Amino acid sequence: QLSTEFTNSTADKVKYGNLKKVYSIWICTDTAQERAGTIERYHLHRTVYPGNRAEDINSRFDLLEAVFVNVDRNKKKNGQSELLNLLADLFDETRSGEEKVGLLKQQYDIPTTTTLEEEVTTMTAYAARLIANGRAEGRNEGRNEGRAEGRAQERIAVIQKMIEIGQNKEFIRKLGFTEAEIEEAAKNLMSTI
Repeated sequence: QLSTEFTNSTADKVKYGNLKKVYSIWICTDTAQERAGTIERYHLHRTVYPGNRAEDINSRFDLLEAVFVNVDRNKKKNGQSELLNLLADLFDETRSGEEKVGLLKQQYDIPTTTTLEEEVTTMTAYAARLIANGRAEGRNEGRNEGRAEGRAQERIAVIQKMIEIGQNKEFIRKLGFTEAEIEEAAKNLMSTI
């Protein structure tokens, strides 16, 4: 708010006295179930000790407020507010942008403009793309990690077979196996005895 609501110049007699209250609003779509379907408000409260002091009427202690809107995407809460229902519908990953626009008009009686309809559709398509990319990346990483883990286990199994038939460590090392792999294979064999 510096240079907009107040300045820090010596000519400005009020300075920080013109500071405006700030609201930080967080819309949480994947919240813990015990908080889902609630709105939490956090604000500063002033208490003066000892309590016999006169209260300063012009006190400026409550300039920050945070609000957490905990959307219940399952909408299982009875009596959930219309705002929370609206947000649950807007963040519903199973609905298309067109369906969401239709809900805004029909269920919530919100007049829409072409710009609003385009923004809802674009936001929905963007979110769907992010989800699809995340899933694809997760599948690829999981597959690669699984393959690497499988190869490592196979290498240990081969070493175990060589130890069982009496091959010494030096021979196994010459085949390209590491000391750590040889130790792990030997430890696995010992645990089965």
